Amino acid sequence: MKRSYIYILAGLIIFSSAYGAYSYKNTAFAPTSMSEDTPLQNQNTPRVNYTTAAYETVETFNDVTELQYPDFSVRYTGEKTEKMAVNPNIVFQSKTFLVTGKDGSSQTVSWTSAGDVAPALFTVGATQYTLELKFSEHAAGKLADTELVIATK
Repeated sequence: MKRSYIYILAGLIIFSSAYGAYSYKNTAFAPTSMSEDTPLQNQNTPRVNYTTAAYETVETFNDVTELQYPDFSVRYTGEKTEKMAVNPNIVFQSKTFLVTGKDGSSQTVSWTSAGDVAPALFTVGATQYTLELKFSEHAAGKLADTELVIATK
């Protein structure tokens, strides 16, 4: 009796390993609406809204808007709240943006509320820019949590 269980178990292992190695691409179950080189898109990925932006003006940002400046585009990628290791009672926020140049090069620019709340500096091509949050020297002064100003330095 034990032998029959072993043979059945061995047969299942052999069948499952052979089936796992077999690709569905050659069967009738293969999807016909996609080519093999077309990647699947995540259904949870939000649509991106493209907005033309100008330097030294207040622009509203969120996770579904890409601001398009003359020399690059900026997309908000998220924020995190952290506690300082020295004093856990001190909490600061860090906001991150993806800056993509017209040539396709990209860089991550982070702004943090810790210490001196100053603009984040970044360079695209040969030009240096400032990303201002909370307060702007170039525009309206105080900024809302979802507003930024980008200016040339």
